[in-house]
Amino acid sequence: MKHSHLSAAIAAFAPVLFTCTATAGLFHLIDFGSDYRDPNTGIILLDDQFDAVFEQQGIRFSSPTENPIYWLGSDYGFQAAASSIVMGDPRTGENSTRPLRIDFLTPVSFASIQGIDGGGDVDTLTISAFSSDNTLLAIDSVTHTFGTRQTVSVFALDIDYILIEQSGVNHGVFLDNLSYIQVPAPSTLAIFTLCLATRRKR
Repeated sequence: MKHSHLSAAIAAFAPVLFTCTATAGLFHLIDFGSDYRDPNTGIILLDDQFDAVFEQQGIRFSSPTENPIYWLGSDYGFQAAASSIVMGDPRTGENSTRPLRIDFLTPVSFASIQGIDGGGDVDTLTISAFSSDNTLLAIDSVTHTFGTRQTVSVFALDIDYILIEQSGVNHGVFLDNLSYIQVPAPSTLAIFTLCLATRRKR
């Protein structure tokens, strides 16, 4: 599904989602800000010491190329990228066009992430959604200078994990604002369905 069509579909469905998620507990947004770490800590590695933090949010981070994942504090010099994650060491100017894998401990039906950069070159950011048997379910990409935030999104049933990939001439993009909607348990799904039906009657 093309990005524009997917975005339109999410936008059309959003009033229902945001009305019902307070009850169903489905929607999650991780902005990589002070809710998850001390904003004054500076650049740190997103490694095992943070597993417990993000497992509580239902996700695990890893890289298929086994490279470190860097979490930037609010004091990062390039403010547009403050409180974000990046796949290369920004202190050395290391290339960050490496892949990021995000596993969901509970399957999701929607996932998105934003990319931001200085706007000096053109990059391509791609998100791919997979099932537990590694079947590709959905894919979306955007090619842009990323001088303004750009979002890639996937929407499918029972997404087990997503792969974030990027390509560009220089150093790639910073990643921020991970959003996802967990597939509810049967009891929660019944509440969500009732909420949806009530919404439609209005």
